[in-house]
Amino acid sequence: MKGDVYPYQIRVRFGGGAELLPLILCRATSSGKKSISFLGLLDSGAQITLLPKADAEGLNIAIEEGEHTAVGGIGNEELSGYRHLLMLKIGGISFRAPVVFADRNDVPRVLGRESVFEKFFLILDEKGRRIAAVPRSKAARRLFEKEVFEVLGSPS
Repeated sequence: MKGDVYPYQIRVRFGGGAELLPLILCRATSSGKKSISFLGLLDSGAQITLLPKADAEGLNIAIEEGEHTAVGGIGNEELSGYRHLLMLKIGGISFRAPVVFADRNDVPRVLGRESVFEKFFLILDEKGRRIAAVPRSKAARRLFEKEVFEVLGSPS
């Protein structure tokens, strides 16, 4: 069983300041075979992966050709964007995933649950400031079932 450990990374905020966050290196590839690499915020509260408009331009994607959609943000903020299907690569695992490109650039790069969380067992170690991403395989599933889920049991 192989996986990767990602130390938290420093991200500079829009308008100044910095924060230490669970960011994972990801590579996105368009159907035209253009690729970009980025640090994406692992966000269990996000349904789908979200990228800024500039990333679509870097991939030579006309965002308006995707399905127009609204994405909820923090609070009542709603973002407008366009849904596309891309190849993502995290660690050694490549997979197709839906991605929404926002129609603006002042949004964070977020790795959401759909597709991304389905491909890995993810362990966030907040105190140790690191993330373990273990690709879902039969061996990994057996290990997690036996050593984690059976030991911990169901919530009361």
